[in-house]
Amino acid sequence: MTLATSILAGGVSAPDLTEQALDLKVEQRLGEATRYTLRLEIDVAAGDFPALLDPRLRPGHDLAFVVRDGRRPACLCSGPIDRIRVAFRRGGTGTLLEIMGGDRRIEMARAHRVEAWTGRDSDIVTAIVLRYGLLPDIASTEKVYSPVSVTQNQSATDVAWIERLARRSGASFWIDYEVTPSAAGFTIAEIARFRPVPPRSALGGGAGPGALADLGLALSLNQADASDTITDFSVEVDAERPTSLAGVRVAEELTEEEDTGQLAPPHSPLGEVDLRSYASADERSAFLATAGDAAELKVRGEATLAEAEWFVQASTSTTVHALDGRILTAPQVVPVKGMGSVFSGDYLVSSVSHSLDHVQHSMAVQLRRNALGRGALL
Repeated sequence: MTLATSILAGGVSAPDLTEQALDLKVEQRLGEATRYTLRLEIDVAAGDFPALLDPRLRPGHDLAFVVRDGRRPACLCSGPIDRIRVAFRRGGTGTLLEIMGGDRRIEMARAHRVEAWTGRDSDIVTAIVLRYGLLPDIASTEKVYSPVSVTQNQSATDVAWIERLARRSGASFWIDYEVTPSAAGFTIAEIARFRPVPPRSALGGGAGPGALADLGLALSLNQADASDTITDFSVEVDAERPTSLAGVRVAEELTEEEDTGQLAPPHSPLGEVDLRSYASADERSAFLATAGDAAELKVRGEATLAEAEWFVQASTSTTVHALDGRILTAPQVVPVKGMGSVFSGDYLVSSVSHSLDHVQHSMAVQLRRNALGRGALL
């Protein structure tokens, strides 16, 4: 039995690698690089190890991993190898080769760049991702920078610079894939997404959390009809997250606070009861000091609250078999059932650790939520 994945090396199907593979682990975390580790059992032949001579398995060369998500193919990760590890065994038999790599962020993190940018943040991100052959899916931002007023001065790697732009605008940056069958096995389009998660109208438009929902997927426990898809579910509530912005100053030398109006967490709640309604009425506020006009301060203030509003964190595990052949990916909105009136409801998938061996494809899942169910008011 082989792994339930198709491996592509340099864009070409590599069934021999799938046959040799012991297991595969892919770590997906929203806002971070997706990483993979492929383990092969290699043998000695004519006094050497052919797998260690294979140019496809050397650092800098691309691997991609395609699995089935229901009836359609889905890519877990595509990108360069950046390290290998070998554990030799006496006699050669049982020698293990670990091949590690990640998505295109690896290439984006190689070189430090110093550059002055003009235009919108979204224009800057688009220009950068095109350097790496990525298809841009970039939410349009409003603030325009020009040589006459102020430029955006990059002194960082491309990926670090994009992550900085994402944080201050309340967006996330991740690499996604579209897979189509081809003569070589599959053709994989790599898409750079720079968008708020979940989508919201104030930044790039979007249909709200429903845009990330996938009908048919659910995480359920203790169901009367024995339709459970998980066996455990842990949840933690942090009631001390800020729910408002106390004030912002235009510059350090000013002593007066700039009035930005009433700012609140910007995302649509994934439940009926937000933190302000659930916890005590005591003020929980953040403070932001930055040099910029009122419009920019408002954007950065909303970005601060957008990051802080996820006061419910949860974890669980499941398998492709339990989900009837489906997989979970980050980001994705999925309903959770069987946790009572407080903790049942929609959650955002923020990370998935995929583990594939010759028996099954399992997933360790991290979720988050910015609201509770109506039972939280009782």
